[in-house]
This record gives sequence, C-alpha cells and structure tokens, in this order.
Amino acid sequence: MTGDTKILSAQQLNIKSIPKNEKKKIDAFVLREWRAHNKEKKYHYQEKEFRFAAYLNGKIAGCIYGNNNGGVAYLDDIIIDRKNRNKWIGKRLLKKFEEIAKKNQCHACLLATTDKHSQAINFYKNSGYCLEAQLKNMYWNVNEYYFIKRLKK
Repeated sequence: MTGDTKILSAQQLNIKSIPKNEKKKIDAFVLREWRAHNKEKKYHYQEKEFRFAAYLNGKIAGCIYGNNNGGVAYLDDIIIDRKNRNKWIGKRLLKKFEEIAKKNQCHACLLATTDKHSQAINFYKNSGYCLEAQLKNMYWNVNEYYFIKRLKK
C-alpha cells in the first residue's frame, strides 16, 4: 500500500440503511463532496430543470420535463394525452426541448425510451435523433434505447 491508504476491517466499518431523520445530513454530505470533487476537477456543474405543458382548449394535451447540465439537455419525459396524439403536439414539444437546449448552450439533446414504446422510437428517429445505445433486459425486462441529437452551433 502507498500513501495513507488503509483497508478497514469489517468491525471498523458499519454500513446501514439511512434513517429518515438523517436524510438532510446525508444530502448535505453528498452536495459537499460533489462540490469539492467538481472544484478539484474544474467541472462547472449547474443543473437547470425545465417543465413545459401544451394546452389545447384550456386542457393539458402534453408535457415535457428534464434538465440541462454540462452542455447536454436530457429529456426525462414527453407525455401526450392519448386523445391528442398524431396532432403534432409531440413534435412541437420536442422542438421546444431543443430550443431550451440551444438557449442553454447545449451541444447535444439526449433522451431514452423502451421497446414498450415502439411509436416513440420511430418518432425520435424521424425527428433526427440517432440511436446511441441499447441496453437489453433492463427495467421490467424490456430493452432501453438512448437517442442523441447533436446540435449545430
């Protein structure tokens, strides 16, 4: 071993579930350690969340939400009301997502879906997104697909 590296014995280290009353303390610890790491590595970590809804006749017809960080915009969800599909609502919300990304100087848009949503896979491909990765047998034993769209400066 080199430096101050020391392997702890099982008797010295106690790993346990975090009780609810310790959550804030753990969150503060995580934030402190990530900030120190990012400062050390000269990363500028500043996540920005976004949420937008599409309204049709005063009712929610669809929504998007996600975040921007490190030059990449990630779309957590795009959801369109079943009765309002195939009316370009999804296309307009996806365009809004890309506008948000550009406004925040992102160089790429990233999103994920599963093979349970075969229409979404074709929708993303037809919208200029490229399949970047496929993870087999993920949640609920379905395949997960990650799509990316590189943005032009």
